[in-house]
Amino acid sequence: MSTPDPSAPEDEGPDDRAADSGAPASDAPPDGGAPGAGPEDGEPDGGAGGGAARPAPEGRIDQTVFQTFLGSVHTHGGTVGISGDGARTQSRRASGKVSPADIDSAVHRYAPPAPHAHALSELRGNHVVALYGAAGLGKRTSAINLLHTVAGGPLVTLSPADPLGWLAERDYTEGAGYLACGLVSSGEQTELADFTLGEIARRVQEAGAYLVLTVVTPLTDTRSGAIPHIGWSQPAHRDVLLAHGVDPARVTAATQEITSAHDLGDVVRFAVQLAGGTSLEEARGGLDLTGRVVAWFEDGRRTDDEILEVTALLFMVGMPERRFEAHLARLRERTAPVAEEPEAPAVRAGVLAARRPRRDGDSLIKIEYLVTEMDVDIPGPPRRCLVFREYGHRRHVAAELCAQFDDRFWAPVFAWLLETVQASGPETRLQIAAGLALLCGHDSFDAVREVFLQPWSAGEYGPRSWDTAIYVLWCMCVEDTTAPLALRTAIRWSRSGIALRRLAAAEAFCGELGVRYPAEALSQLWHLMENGPPYEGREAVARLYATLVSGAARDARVVLDDLEMRLRQHPRPGSPQLLRTLNVALAVLSIRDGTTGHPAAARHLLMPGTLLGPFAKIWSTAIVNRPARAAAFEALYDVLHAMSVLSPSPEERLRPLAEALAASLPDHEHGPFRSEFERYVNRRRDPQSSGRLLLSILLSIFTPNSRPHPVESR
Repeated sequence: MSTPDPSAPEDEGPDDRAADSGAPASDAPPDGGAPGAGPEDGEPDGGAGGGAARPAPEGRIDQTVFQTFLGSVHTHGGTVGISGDGARTQSRRASGKVSPADIDSAVHRYAPPAPHAHALSELRGNHVVALYGAAGLGKRTSAINLLHTVAGGPLVTLSPADPLGWLAERDYTEGAGYLACGLVSSGEQTELADFTLGEIARRVQEAGAYLVLTVVTPLTDTRSGAIPHIGWSQPAHRDVLLAHGVDPARVTAATQEITSAHDLGDVVRFAVQLAGGTSLEEARGGLDLTGRVVAWFEDGRRTDDEILEVTALLFMVGMPERRFEAHLARLRERTAPVAEEPEAPAVRAGVLAARRPRRDGDSLIKIEYLVTEMDVDIPGPPRRCLVFREYGHRRHVAAELCAQFDDRFWAPVFAWLLETVQASGPETRLQIAAGLALLCGHDSFDAVREVFLQPWSAGEYGPRSWDTAIYVLWCMCVEDTTAPLALRTAIRWSRSGIALRRLAAAEAFCGELGVRYPAEALSQLWHLMENGPPYEGREAVARLYATLVSGAARDARVVLDDLEMRLRQHPRPGSPQLLRTLNVALAVLSIRDGTTGHPAAARHLLMPGTLLGPFAKIWSTAIVNRPARAAAFEALYDVLHAMSVLSPSPEERLRPLAEALAASLPDHEHGPFRSEFERYVNRRRDPQSSGRLLLSILLSIFTPNSRPHPVESR
């Protein structure tokens, strides 16, 4: 069976599709090299970066900068994403068990499109169905509704990085529903693809499970019948409005405002506004974003300068006006044809008039006074900053630029971006990354990959470009349409022959990519640790844990469950494998949370509903393995101390954890633990009274003949 392997080395050669997606055919970057000509993954490493000339990145990326950037996107009048309501500033978990909250969100206010009944019938009879159609049709939401109707067990989202062939080999649970979003055609011949799809259907049917695939284009000939393929469509606009609670008396007039240019996200936002009491006229302002942007681009009066201005703003939302104008001037130089020096224009006509279009009523740009630290060391008073006139303009501008302009336009724009990234601070680089992520959602991923991601991730343009490559993947994770591409790209990087590219993969998995796909990120980090040259994998796993604890997804339990499983696989005390896993586990329990400065494990333990069993089992394993005992004591004390500081009722929160630890430790280890931990606390000479409180709680539990009941970890 021949299926594409996401772990295979990245194809570094030119791609014929790049000419259609805006990649420059030829343009010299600032250092004189070809912008898309990256070294092949299979070439020898040449030191830290796979080549002696490649500088190492300047330490790890500060993920707090990225989270702050996401939180300020709305303030800056733009949106990172390209679909949905544009208000989400953090990505959600996109693989593993679908949470009840996600199911409720998908089922609530659902308006079934025309193909829904047919798909439901096919799923009940065949157990497997594929929904195909363009992005923005609500296929994922429909798939959850279909599975929620027929499956009696849990719903599970499969990783988009899994090749199609893997779906034919995995096990399925009776009654469970499985969702595979964002799959791509394997490129196999029709007969082989049909065989693969037939094997998938057979395994799902024999297990008594249900599977829904969502794809943009059919995986094989839709007439083959191996798996029913059903073309998807938007639900009727009237149904969407009614499902969201719009007054039926207003539905007819509201429906007339919606056109075929509006995607489902536009219609849902419109419905939510109307249901919330917004007037039709006011709600229409948000609905017309697509039409207004399209009309602006098609207006024959548009000048080259105006086009360049919105192009620059796509990558620099929220930048102070004077700094923006300096960048815009360099873009104009890149795009201006070579000509004789023109006569100096009059001041009014040449300089001041350059800002006049921003005040016109039909401009896509406006001025906002914002307090910004973008690329400046000393924050000052509010500055005149440029933003898009409406919140959703940014994504529509990206769509129109990709649709209307070819390589002759994008070649100098890309060269300008390559130059700008190397001279800019993190906020500007984050905005550029967000703009590039938007392009990836509009059939320009090949261009972005070849011109930026491949050379940047290999360190060819220096540490700032290397950071920006990771920012691009993180920004891609915010949206369902581009998150699978980000995951596949990072997996390919992790298999690269270039050390800096593998390190870039690790950084990506520690941040927003790990929030999106925690299980996949954890698996890849262990792969890097076990198969790469010198690499601090234990630190990366710990940073992923801290990211998950601080993120909205709160899937940090994935890391603890994985560690617990790995510790069970290496039961022999003192074995190198066990000690290495313990080192990773203790790094996880010790890492500090970026918000509070206390151990992230303390914050996790104080969250409602956190199970204590996994923590207790990891600590008890470390305590009974003598080489790890000192580090285990230090991590335990620091976490308990942080909990006593962060909790208003320390003893109430500390005692259950101490009881869980006592239940996990073997009986014969209670005495040694009690005496040695008491000596450890006394040696620390903690001036705060919390140290004595911790000790008194632990000693009161670890007394002879006081065996607590086992603590359930599941």
